[in-house]
Amino acid sequence: RFKCTIPVIHLSCPVKQKYLFSRLSTDILHRYEISLNETLEEGSTVLYNTISEKIQKGNIKNGRPQKALIIDCGGGTTDLGSCTYTIQDKKVAYDIDIETTFENGDTNFGGNNLTYRILQLLKLGIARQFGHPASVRDILQGFDSEVFRYVDEHGTVAVYRELDQACDQAEELFPTRFRYFDKHNRTDYFRVKENYYYLFRLAEQVKKIFFNRAGLLQVCIGQTKNAPLDTTAVHLPMDKWKLSVLKNGQMLPVEKCPEITLNIYDIELLLRADIYGIIRKFLEPMYEDEQLYDYNSIKLSGQSCKIGLFADAIKEFIPGRIIQMRKVTKDMPEQDRLHMKLSCVEGALEYLKDKKYGYANVRIKSGHPALPYEITANNHHGKPVTLIHRLDRKRQRGDVSRNMDNLTFKLFLNDADGIQKHSYTYQCQQTDFTEVTHKELQAEYSSIDQGETDTILEQEAKFFVWADTGLWGFHVLPVTRKRQNLMKNKSA
Repeated sequence: RFKCTIPVIHLSCPVKQKYLFSRLSTDILHRYEISLNETLEEGSTVLYNTISEKIQKGNIKNGRPQKALIIDCGGGTTDLGSCTYTIQDKKVAYDIDIETTFENGDTNFGGNNLTYRILQLLKLGIARQFGHPASVRDILQGFDSEVFRYVDEHGTVAVYRELDQACDQAEELFPTRFRYFDKHNRTDYFRVKENYYYLFRLAEQVKKIFFNRAGLLQVCIGQTKNAPLDTTAVHLPMDKWKLSVLKNGQMLPVEKCPEITLNIYDIELLLRADIYGIIRKFLEPMYEDEQLYDYNSIKLSGQSCKIGLFADAIKEFIPGRIIQMRKVTKDMPEQDRLHMKLSCVEGALEYLKDKKYGYANVRIKSGHPALPYEITANNHHGKPVTLIHRLDRKRQRGDVSRNMDNLTFKLFLNDADGIQKHSYTYQCQQTDFTEVTHKELQAEYSSIDQGETDTILEQEAKFFVWADTGLWGFHVLPVTRKRQNLMKNKSA
């Protein structure tokens, strides 16, 4: 669609998928020149935007190392990265050294989760118009006022248990879980699907209205077309033709559009536990290990992080004065409102400009990430053995032995709560083993020490497992001994 020729494309990449992202982008955009040597991680671009602002204001600590923690909450994921940087004002240019490291992440939490909580309020508000007994006001009043302490003691799930149960009951009147209607007729399935997606879009509008406009107190949702008399309230129309209710086993259109009123206090009370839960997951281990005191600043990035509740949650672990975020005010121009969303782009532009015109000599190094999962396997007693430890850079490899045969070796991937998310199967065939010397094995697999292979017994198959941080995966290699000779199978 561009009315020009684009010779070179610069791509910033996710902090935990730099190598894979660069490789796939080159395959897809093979007609263009991709500047892989200057590919920046998203955390680095956000940090470089801050560095550029410091240089422009003359607020640099010449030659003194600084550490920053970057929390990036987007629509679907949240990532935590750390950066160590040094700025030196040399004779002809700034000398900037940056080292970035992925610290933690959650691929199941983002702005969409917050939107879903508002969807639950809308769902209960509509269901109540058709006879559902649960009251949104009563449920929100049941939220503990000391929600942070309650989450510490009981977890985030416990805070929303009553709300989730009420939404489960509301399915009997106003269903939104279209997956359970896949065996119904086509009309009912799409009516339930439209219920969910229309409510989700409406909830997204409510979220953006509340957190993009300072001073707004209420959002009135319904069919009334009369505009509110003051500037503290906004009317949001609801299209009744896109909603259906369940009556006598049939999905029927809503005859009268319900009226729902939400205020900012309800929304903040609703979202507080979820936001504190994700911040606690990231910062509490660093707080207990006293690592947080090493950071000079905490940078909030991503459109979701402009919600003030993120800063409030972080203040439970570290002084608020080192938190860097831009609050939304009434008179703030649109460009500043989008600052958190565009800080990644702005940082990349500043970096390319400084490199092109020779204003700065920038060296960026990616450190070994702390992998946010663990890999386990069962020993011959049937007990799990952790081979790759979660968020522990020093324990990213392990081994477990079996009796040599044509065997099946199973590995399990567990999340932060130790819940199994996936299993892997390695088929080990005796015919696939080939003879190898210690020197050849170590030349190909530097992570395997000779001391570990010297202890392998006859007919013992030792499975070595180690992490590959570049690909965000892991490798498996079986090694055995046959007639005193070392044998290796194919790696996976």
